[in-house]
Amino acid sequence: MRCTAVGGAGGSGCVCFFRDTFVARGPPNGGNGGGGGNVWFEVDENETSLNCVKQQLKARPGTNGQGKSMHGSSGKDLIVKVPKGTIVREALPNPLLAKSSNDIELPNGTGFLDTLEKDMLQDMRERGQDKNSWFVHYPRWEDRNDLTKVLVPQEFKAFKWELENPEPLRFDLTEHGQRALVARGGLGGFGNPHFISSTERQPHYALRGLAGQRRVLELELKTLADVGLVGMPNAGKSTFLGA
Repeated sequence: MRCTAVGGAGGSGCVCFFRDTFVARGPPNGGNGGGGGNVWFEVDENETSLNCVKQQLKARPGTNGQGKSMHGSSGKDLIVKVPKGTIVREALPNPLLAKSSNDIELPNGTGFLDTLEKDMLQDMRERGQDKNSWFVHYPRWEDRNDLTKVLVPQEFKAFKWELENPEPLRFDLTEHGQRALVARGGLGGFGNPHFISSTERQPHYALRGLAGQRRVLELELKTLADVGLVGMPNAGKSTFLGA
């Protein structure tokens, strides 16, 4: 059977500032968004077929960050029970991953991440998007925010790369309680305190959360017989089983 597993989207960061009596322009205090939930397969020895698996599997999204440095809550993981002997493989693998997963390494270094951001921006321009779509803006500040020199956190860029370049999936689930991660949730966005710098003391923007992975999976159940029946042709094996 085929099913689609979708990780929960990450919540967006919050754009907020501290306000109090006699404090009209306080420092940024927007919280981060919560991470999206993951989709897991877990072996349950009480299950005997794949009828328990729905065709659409979606984990819960994370909630948005709030003011007063309150971070959003993470989305709840979706745990799907499957029987012993379930084989999980990706039906539509990423064509960029023709190599085996052992040959795939995430490059290290700031230079790679800077190049990655340029590639991400180029890809967004080709799809008619721009860097604004990454950010949440303070009310009436969308046209006033200059995002050309904003540095996206390296953690965000690396996580986005991993989501969009996953290793090919193939699991053989044979033990009770065995788990397999089939779709990762998105990373929550960062609140505006993350963008304070020597030249920007009051950032009026925050990062949106990342969407979760979407993967099309093929499930196959290996059936193991407890008893085998062996005999010569036309010896009556089918008649015996049908009796």
